[in-house]
This record gives sequence, structure tokens and C-alpha cells, in this order.
Amino acid sequence: MEVIELIKDGVDVARKLNVKNITTCPLQDGHDYLFSNHRERWRLLIDGLKDISSYLQNEILHLEYKHKEPRMHCLISNIGKAMYVINHVGSDRLGVTIDTGHAIMVDQNLAESLYLLAESNMPMMIHLDDCYGYWDDDMIVASINLLKFIEFLYALENVGYDGWYDLDLYPYREDPIKACSHSLKIIHYIRTIIKENKNKLDEAIKCDDPHKALDTVWSLFLRDFK
Repeated sequence: MEVIELIKDGVDVARKLNVKNITTCPLQDGHDYLFSNHRERWRLLIDGLKDISSYLQNEILHLEYKHKEPRMHCLISNIGKAMYVINHVGSDRLGVTIDTGHAIMVDQNLAESLYLLAESNMPMMIHLDDCYGYWDDDMIVASINLLKFIEFLYALENVGYDGWYDLDLYPYREDPIKACSHSLKIIHYIRTIIKENKNKLDEAIKCDDPHKALDTVWSLFLRDFK
């Protein structure tokens, strides 16, 4: 099929550039109306990924899930389906891209999704952006969901993630350079506080007490909070 050959061409380019991590977001694979041929769509997706996986050598192809757009319902719409697909294909050449905006759209806990991947030893990539939750807004990181990003960046530190922290922003009206700069500053700021206070956060989370956890987080990020 044309799309499979297109992805293989992309792999060839990555191979020439010595790029090991590739991501794809199969947004056209899905359905809009009821009574679609769901079984055939899933068969084509799985068979296509088996074909692509056999073409990969040292590269990892990361599947980026998304609930909708442009399809009303994308096939790989959440972390569970992404992991299902990888297990069904049965290839160690596939991983998952967590796009934080896509995950927030389906009300997934970012940290929990990360731990599922880490515990399953699945390769991962990270796309960072923020949104209100009902659309893929691609906004400045942590501009809307600060607490979710604090927990997520703590989880990344906790699992020893050493990959790229990619920005996936779409500044429609704001200055794109400033949007990226603000995102990088807040990521660095949050990660610095987490690294300097990881023992405190570890202790609070292990207690599984929301009051202690929130008190700990607020005391670290709000100067005058007591």
C-alpha cells in the first residue's frame, strides 16, 4: 500500500541520518460514522505495522495516539490501544509517543500512562504541549494544567527517562519563539525543583495521602504556602 511505502521511505531517510527514533501519528486510520468495517480497519492497521516492523533495523517506530482529528474516532486513540497494538503486532521495534495534549483530551493521567509503558519495557517518546481538554490546542506547556505536568515530569524523573523532551506547539496568534521559550523555561523550572526535592516527593507519594502530597507540592511551588 502507498502509505506503507511512504513510511518505509521515511525510515530510509532516518537511516541515512543515523536517526534511531521515529514517530508516526496514524490520524487517517479510524472511522467517522457508525456501521463502518471496524474489523477490516483493525486488520489493515495490524498487518501494515507488521510489514513496517519487519523493515526496521535499529530504528524504533513510536505510535502516537490521539482520540480524534481529522477522523471523528482514530483507531489508536489512547495509551491502552497503543499498547494493545504493539502486543498484537509482536515487535520490539515499536514504541509509544505520549503527546500530553492528546492524553489530556481523553482524560488520561499522564504519569499513570508513563508508568504503564515503563513497567511494560516499551520504548517511549514525549511530545509536550497543553490544552483545555476537548481539543488538541497545542498550547504553551503547563499554561493550563500545571499540576498534571508537575506529576508527569516527576514520573519521568522517577522512571529514569533519558530521551528527548520534544515540544509540539502550534502558536496560532502568539509569538512562536516566545511560546517555545516559555515552555522550555517552565519545563526546566519544574524539573529543577523536582530533582532538588525528589526525596520529599517520593515520601509524600508513597504515603498515598492526597493532603500530604498536595501540601508537599504546593510548598515547593508556591513561595508563601504553609
